[in-house]
Amino acid sequence: MPIDKDVFADRLWSAIKRSGLTYKETARRAQEHLPPGARISDVSVWSYAKGRSLPRRMTHVEALGKVLGIETQELIGDNAPENDSVESAAAPHSDRPVEIQDIGNGEVFLRVNQVLPWPVAVEVLRLIKGEHDAPGEAPDDGSGALAGPIGDH
Repeated sequence: MPIDKDVFADRLWSAIKRSGLTYKETARRAQEHLPPGARISDVSVWSYAKGRSLPRRMTHVEALGKVLGIETQELIGDNAPENDSVESAAAPHSDRPVEIQDIGNGEVFLRVNQVLPWPVAVEVLRLIKGEHDAPGEAPDDGSGALAGPIGDH
């Protein structure tokens, strides 16, 4: 049975509030309990506490529990996944119109799965490619498609 994102968020938010810590301090302290190379940010902690996302790994849940003095099982409830991935028990990606994951070094992984009008989609692609043409301006070849692969900048 999947983890209820709202229940997890409520329990995490309550534990943070009881602790008197900020999201930033919670993340900083949780970072100390993560394996080398793993990262957690204040934005991630905020996102978890607001029910916007779930941690991808149980190590993140365990680190948050240690910092907040709450057992992992109590934090996630009776429906804990049997593997190391929290996301595997969450809703599939297709149910989330926008997903943002902090990958460190000032970068994020952005996934957008949403129906948009063509002008909006073209503008989003222009922003991703780093082009700053006027909104609504036609693409160079007039085909309605942007030239070149996305993300090569």
